[in-house]
Amino acid sequence: MWMDAKYKVTQEFLKILNHYEYPYTIITRSDLVAHDDYIQLLRKDLCSIQFSIASTNDELNRKIEPGAPSAKRRLKALEKLNKASLWTAVRINPMFPIFPDGYYTDPNFKWDGPVPKFEYSSFDMVDEIADAGVPAIICGFGRFSSFSMNNIERATGIDFRQFFNRQQVNKSSRDWHYSDREIRYYYEEVKRRTVKRAMEFTVCYIGNGEDQFWNTQDLWSNKKDCCNIKGKVASFKTDSRQVPFQERVKVGGKECYAPINPELLHVPLGKSTRPSSKKKVTLEPEAQV
Repeated sequence: MWMDAKYKVTQEFLKILNHYEYPYTIITRSDLVAHDDYIQLLRKDLCSIQFSIASTNDELNRKIEPGAPSAKRRLKALEKLNKASLWTAVRINPMFPIFPDGYYTDPNFKWDGPVPKFEYSSFDMVDEIADAGVPAIICGFGRFSSFSMNNIERATGIDFRQFFNRQQVNKSSRDWHYSDREIRYYYEEVKRRTVKRAMEFTVCYIGNGEDQFWNTQDLWSNKKDCCNIKGKVASFKTDSRQVPFQERVKVGGKECYAPINPELLHVPLGKSTRPSSKKKVTLEPEAQV
């Protein structure tokens, strides 16, 4: 937060993490992290920085993310961090729909009149992010509560609900989701563009169901880590998947948060076929690394 420029709480916390050599990821919208007094505290063997940039359309950013630094400022901060040899990534998360659900993947898609387009998240963002020297993108398609939908519609004056097909997607009655098939198209298109720009790509599945965690691994550049930090920052060697689930709930979480297929929880990434909670899962041989 910008008040940290005065109170320096984050700076003091970074000093503690550095003292104990504790690995950390900074996920932020603030370009304050790229100011000189912060950069000098960021150790490239301990730290990764991920900027949330859902859009480079700053006209809409001012409405949807009031008070947040512009995408232009965030990209300039990333350019500076990259020049300092710190591992960075941009999280297009939440990723917003561009056209109504089914536009790209439903052969029977029909719309009365001009098809609406939401000029927020875009595939062209990949080039803007690449131009800032960012080595990696993490995509995570948004799922939106009714509260969020109301706020977006109020801020933009756009009927946001028309981009979702509530009859086809029923992951939860509370949230609005895109269909898995359409989300897959968006991920594949971003992946295609990152490959073209020699960038890495992974997927953040949170909010769209555990099955998406398994169903998108073929798209990940880093098969070991969807956050794409292991192997990039020296101190990141383990992750929470290596902790037995029953051990996790002793210190946080609830039994009801158990994975849909507990047997898969500790399967090394990149080894499983695309599983379904309704089908028996087979494992492929150990992948060559």
